[in-house]
Amino acid sequence: MQSKAIHWFFNSAGALLLASATAIVVGNVAGVGWVPPHDSLLMISMPIVFWIVGAIEMAVGLVCIFGTKDCLKFGLILWLATAFLAYQIGLFWTVGLRSFDGYWGNVAVAFHVPPDTTRWILMAMFIYLLIGSVISLLWPPASKFQKDTKG
Repeated sequence: MQSKAIHWFFNSAGALLLASATAIVVGNVAGVGWVPPHDSLLMISMPIVFWIVGAIEMAVGLVCIFGTKDCLKFGLILWLATAFLAYQIGLFWTVGLRSFDGYWGNVAVAFHVPPDTTRWILMAMFIYLLIGSVISLLWPPASKFQKDTKG
């Protein structure tokens, strides 16, 4: 049986990812041109990056809410959070100490939020997903081990 805490994590992760995907899509549709024309790490246009990220977040969010396989949910959340972390490290490596606010500019403008606030919200969300998925992955084997040693 799935722990209530893990079930809550799946639902909250799914809701966060669906909200983030919606914000990215709205920001992309609003398209006020605040983002650089090309991503400095992937070398493709930023609107395409945002469409891809929005679609991936939407898919993972739906799996988190409606999926039945816990291992798949854990793996997808951990993969997405790790990929975002790797992207941020790569972006830092290529761009340097320059601010990343411009990359989230369309999302910030679409929702009338300062770009720095948008960046911190997204970073906090992915840190939550990374830490939560690691803890959740470690949780089931520990509870199974306890049941095996007691019985």
